[in-house]
Amino acid sequence: MEKKENQLNEEYILNKTTDTNYRYFGSRKKILDLMKDSTPRTLKEIEELTGIIPTTSSAILRQFRLAKYGEHMITTLKSKDGVKYVMGLNNNDTKQ
Repeated sequence: MEKKENQLNEEYILNKTTDTNYRYFGSRKKILDLMKDSTPRTLKEIEELTGIIPTTSSAILRQFRLAKYGEHMITTLKSKDGVKYVMGLNNNDTKQ
């Protein structure tokens, strides 16, 4: 009898974080891990560092503003390189 593979495999477990009292997986986790240092970055820089395409990165950054994803503060700054995004983590206790 073959052993069934557990759906909660090592990669799945390693790709989550609970730094903000929320659980993030996959692309959201990659962007959160990158942006939580509050360094301004363009969507192109985020793509170069994470491999996540700009349209997806932009959508995820917008989602982080929602209560469902932690109500984090996303600020945009205009620069010669284009629009840069800065993320400020909301450290309030959350229900999720």
